[in-house]
Amino acid sequence: MVYTILQECQPAVGEVLRAIAHSLHQGLPTQETISAVAHSLHELETQLVSLRQQSRLREYPLEGILEAFNVLEVLKEVGGDILPTMDPS
Repeated sequence: MVYTILQECQPAVGEVLRAIAHSLHQGLPTQETISAVAHSLHELETQLVSLRQQSRLREYPLEGILEAFNVLEVLKEVGGDILPTMDPS
Protein backbone atom coordinates (compact mmCIF):
# COMPACT_ATOMS: atom_id res chain seq x y z
CA MET A 1 0.00 0.00 0.00
CA VAL A 2 2.71 2.49 0.97
CA TYR A 3 4.71 1.59 -2.13
CA THR A 4 1.67 2.22 -4.35
CA ILE A 5 1.08 5.62 -2.74
CA LEU A 6 4.74 6.51 -3.25
CA GLN A 7 4.53 5.45 -6.90
CA GLU A 8 1.46 7.61 -7.43
CA CYS A 9 3.11 10.59 -5.74
CA GLN A 10 6.44 10.25 -7.52
CA PRO A 11 5.52 12.57 -10.44
CA ALA A 12 4.36 15.31 -8.05
CA VAL A 13 7.49 14.92 -5.94
CA GLY A 14 9.50 15.17 -9.15
CA GLU A 15 7.82 18.50 -9.84
CA VAL A 16 8.85 19.74 -6.39
CA LEU A 17 12.45 18.81 -7.10
CA ARG A 18 12.32 20.35 -10.58
CA ALA A 19 10.96 23.59 -9.11
CA ILE A 20 13.85 23.68 -6.64
CA ALA A 21 16.44 22.89 -9.29
CA HIS A 22 15.04 25.42 -11.77
CA SER A 23 14.84 28.13 -9.15
CA LEU A 24 18.38 27.57 -7.97
CA HIS A 25 19.71 27.34 -11.52
CA GLN A 26 18.08 30.66 -12.41
CA GLY A 27 19.63 32.22 -9.34
CA LEU A 28 16.29 33.54 -8.20
CA PRO A 29 16.04 35.27 -4.84
CA THR A 30 15.25 33.00 -1.93
CA GLN A 31 11.64 34.19 -1.63
CA GLU A 32 10.97 33.37 -5.28
CA THR A 33 12.60 29.98 -4.84
CA ILE A 34 10.45 29.30 -1.81
CA SER A 35 7.31 30.40 -3.68
CA ALA A 36 8.07 28.10 -6.62
CA VAL A 37 8.71 25.16 -4.33
CA ALA A 38 5.63 25.92 -2.23
CA HIS A 39 3.50 25.88 -5.38
CA SER A 40 4.83 22.43 -6.31
CA LEU A 41 4.31 21.21 -2.75
CA HIS A 42 0.74 22.46 -2.92
CA GLU A 43 0.18 20.30 -6.03
CA LEU A 44 1.52 17.29 -4.13
CA GLU A 45 -0.67 18.20 -1.18
CA THR A 46 -3.71 18.30 -3.49
CA GLN A 47 -2.88 14.83 -4.77
CA LEU A 48 -2.60 13.49 -1.22
CA VAL A 49 -5.92 15.05 -0.23
CA SER A 50 -7.51 13.40 -3.26
CA LEU A 51 -6.06 10.01 -2.28
CA ARG A 52 -7.33 10.50 1.27
CA GLN A 53 -10.81 11.38 0.00
CA GLN A 54 -10.77 8.16 -2.02
CA SER A 55 -10.18 6.37 1.32
CA ARG A 56 -6.81 5.18 0.11
CA LEU A 57 -5.00 7.02 2.90
CA ARG A 58 -5.87 6.99 6.58
CA GLU A 59 -3.63 9.89 7.48
CA TYR A 60 -1.92 12.84 5.88
CA PRO A 61 1.59 11.60 5.09
CA LEU A 62 3.07 14.62 3.29
CA GLU A 63 6.23 14.79 5.37
CA GLY A 64 6.65 11.01 5.21
CA ILE A 65 6.41 11.02 1.43
CA LEU A 66 8.83 13.92 1.12
CA GLU A 67 11.19 12.12 3.48
CA ALA A 68 10.91 8.91 1.44
CA PHE A 69 12.11 10.79 -1.63
CA ASN A 70 14.76 12.73 0.34
CA VAL A 71 13.00 16.00 -0.52
CA LEU A 72 13.16 17.27 3.06
CA GLU A 73 16.96 17.30 2.87
CA VAL A 74 16.81 19.33 -0.34
CA LEU A 75 14.34 21.77 1.21
CA LYS A 76 16.74 22.31 4.11
CA GLU A 77 19.45 23.13 1.57
CA VAL A 78 17.20 25.73 -0.06
CA GLY A 79 16.74 27.27 3.37
CA GLY A 80 12.99 27.71 3.23
CA ASP A 81 10.80 26.58 6.08
CA ILE A 82 7.88 25.69 3.82
CA LEU A 83 6.11 22.73 5.38
CA PRO A 84 4.69 24.47 8.47
CA THR A 85 2.82 26.93 6.22
CA MET A 86 0.87 24.15 4.52
CA ASP A 87 -2.68 23.37 5.61
CA PRO A 88 -3.66 19.67 5.48
CA SER A 89 -7.39 20.38 5.78
